[in-house]
Amino acid sequence: MTATSERTFLNETAFDVLRRVPAIPRVMQVFRFGGATHERIGRLETVVRDGDDIVCGGACHDARVRASAIASIVADRSGKMKDMELPRIEFRDAADGVIFSIIVMDGGLKSFNAALAGLSETGAPAAAPREMPEKKDLDENDPGLLPFVRAVEAATPVTIAVQGPGFAQAWSGVAESVRPGMGFINVMRPDFHLHLKGGAVADWRREGGDGEAIWTALDAHGAPTGLTVRGVPGL
Repeated sequence: MTATSERTFLNETAFDVLRRVPAIPRVMQVFRFGGATHERIGRLETVVRDGDDIVCGGACHDARVRASAIASIVADRSGKMKDMELPRIEFRDAADGVIFSIIVMDGGLKSFNAALAGLSETGAPAAAPREMPEKKDLDENDPGLLPFVRAVEAATPVTIAVQGPGFAQAWSGVAESVRPGMGFINVMRPDFHLHLKGGAVADWRREGGDGEAIWTALDAHGAPTGLTVRGVPGL
């Protein structure tokens, strides 16, 4: 594979890269695991070390990153949506899989390049072609819908979290609506998006009582997928 100037390796530690991100006006921190895409949107305000973990915080961010899980970091300046520049930073594991990404939502390449100025960069391989999601309808009886529908009905704050190897991220607030689209269950708020693939959840393990119930998503084999919903009443 050939290198492209639009994609470079950042030859720095994850902490040294992440602590530059608060200089960007608004970002999306994206984590995909177990059929769930969990996105926090807003300005990342704080980046601090806690042992081997890096904690990303602020009004719109609540994430914990295991620094030792990150083997490489790629700056990708190629992202666009119509006329909107969407550069990103990919934090990758030893198998070259993306653990999580930071996508610039405001400021485009100007704010991206300013935030990363002075960091060591070398050419990285071109990105593999992205697979487009299959367009299909969501089964109206998909088990994954249940806690989100109940959360909307209750109109009380919940916490939606995803945890996987090297990363965990959470959001707390009122889920005002849940919508099917492109075969996904979608919860959309200004500071948070959840896209849960249809069929990813076969059942939920429910623990606790009204107001403090914890729902743990299970796959077809009965194993936790990494997705939890806390605070949905009505067990």
